[in-house]
This record gives sequence, C-alpha cells and structure tokens, in this order.
Amino acid sequence: MINKNIISIAYTLLIFIVQIRILVAMETLRNEKMLKAFGKHFKKLREEKKISQEKLGLNAGSYQSTVIRIEQGKADPKLSTLIALADAMGIELSDLMDFFEKKS
Repeated sequence: MINKNIISIAYTLLIFIVQIRILVAMETLRNEKMLKAFGKHFKKLREEKKISQEKLGLNAGSYQSTVIRIEQGKADPKLSTLIALADAMGIELSDLMDFFEKKS
C-alpha cells in the first residue's frame, strides 16, 4: 500500500508543475503582446519615413524578411539590429523603444 505522505507529496508536486506551466504560458503571452505592440509602432515609424521594407532592410544591413517579421511581431530583434534599423530610418533608438501605451 502506498503511503499517504507519498501521495500527498506527489499531488503537491503535480499542482506545482501545473502552476509553473501556467506562469510560463502567461509570460509567453505577455512577450507576444509586447512584440506585436513593438511591431505596430515600428511599422508606423517606417511608413512615416516613407521607406520600403526592402530599402530599410538593405540600408540596415539586414533583409526585407527581417523587417516584415519585426512588423508582424514574430521576431525579437537583437539590440545591434535595432540600432542599425533606427540609424537606417534616421531616428534615435529611444524613438523605436517608445511603443508602450501610456495610461492616463
């Protein structure tokens, strides 16, 4: 017969694992929302500068597909990529990073 303490420990461990999975899923969703918000802001800035995705990619030493993936919120670009893209658009890096919605 299985000891009640072992069953209790196993149940507690199972609950803990489920909670961890929920936290990981929530963090992933938060990151996806952040990347989508950044992509939307990035696209708006690019369009304001009237630069095509292809030209921006080339001027930044990257690819059009990279620009597309960033705008779609499907890429998490490195800092060096962001610096190159900001430079290619003639804007400050801080302008790129100003994408959080301000709550009043």
